[in-house]
Amino acid sequence: MAGSATRRFAEASEEGRLSQERMLARARAAGMRLIGPNSMGGISFEHRISATFTAINMHTGRNWPPLGAISIASQSGFVGSHLMALLRDRGLGVAKWLATGNQADIDLADCIENLANDSITKIIVLYLEGAGRPDALRRSFDLAREKGKPIVALKAGRTEAGARAVASHTASMLGGAAAFEAVFRRHGVHEAQGVDELVDVVAALDTGRTPRGRTLGVCTVSGGIGILIADEASRRGFELPELAGRRQQILRSKYPLVTTRNPVDVGTFVPFIDATEQLLGDNYGALALAFGHFGLMEDRMDDLHVDLMLPQRVEDHLVLEAEARGKDDRSADLTAHQVQSLIERQRRERGRERRRPRPQFIRWKRLASGGQRRIERSNWF
Repeated sequence: MAGSATRRFAEASEEGRLSQERMLARARAAGMRLIGPNSMGGISFEHRISATFTAINMHTGRNWPPLGAISIASQSGFVGSHLMALLRDRGLGVAKWLATGNQADIDLADCIENLANDSITKIIVLYLEGAGRPDALRRSFDLAREKGKPIVALKAGRTEAGARAVASHTASMLGGAAAFEAVFRRHGVHEAQGVDELVDVVAALDTGRTPRGRTLGVCTVSGGIGILIADEASRRGFELPELAGRRQQILRSKYPLVTTRNPVDVGTFVPFIDATEQLLGDNYGALALAFGHFGLMEDRMDDLHVDLMLPQRVEDHLVLEAEARGKDDRSADLTAHQVQSLIERQRRERGRERRRPRPQFIRWKRLASGGQRRIERSNWF
């Protein structure tokens, strides 16, 4: 396999296009595959091979990303490098990285096919400007879906100005933005609307958990945020069915002011955990939890994380204990009483460890003399 980082080929002029064709003919005559030209090469973190001149390990001082399950195929070396750096900065690992450039030989369809069959790659990140082999690209999308490997794509050249820039960048053949959107939807590719969304979606996929269906339960401290989530979720094809009636009754009996349908609007943080647990107990494919800023977000996020994750951790602990004792019937050890008692004990221990002072709300009464007198002092929560 050969790679070419040199520019001024098909993206520049007719003479450059002819030079690119001659290079490809020589590579094929020698039995080689060609990456590029106009490419920054590739990296295999799995095999510790670096055939690139990208230097994200140097200009930020944060080194290369760790080995992981995310692979990146990009027509732009710079965009591909930037995406790799952003994923690294989110603590995510990368398996393989490749910049295809002008795609005289190896193109994105080849890369996706290879990554779909790659044992270490679980998520495929794509930056594309156009498709020289649209049928091959669609087949590669189907193969990745068949293998259970989600593709998150960032499509460039969606406008007239962008299309002109694509022609001078990698000389890619373009299709209309609407056509690409339809292909992505049909073949199960998530099209990110920007770099931030791409990184967020990939980070979510890297947890190994995906929605079980198209129904969404929403819990929020703000009615306005709930409306925004409902609008965006509906636009993306999710349904927001009402919370089951008996679960609404449970919430209303404890918190009469909570809006209990879906989105569930709790108003303050106090009912948030109870409301989230009721949503978890219903048959939603996914949950969206949204906070406002109370000035105590670190504490409150810690509380929510413990309440939602601790039961599973305790159950895992009991399973390991049962395995260590060699018992076949582990379910006998996982009684509700044991789980709940361990949860309560860990919560008490955690509370003793923290004991952070609570910020306090102070009300003042303005005096006739122009001064102020404190009339009330209480914790916010």
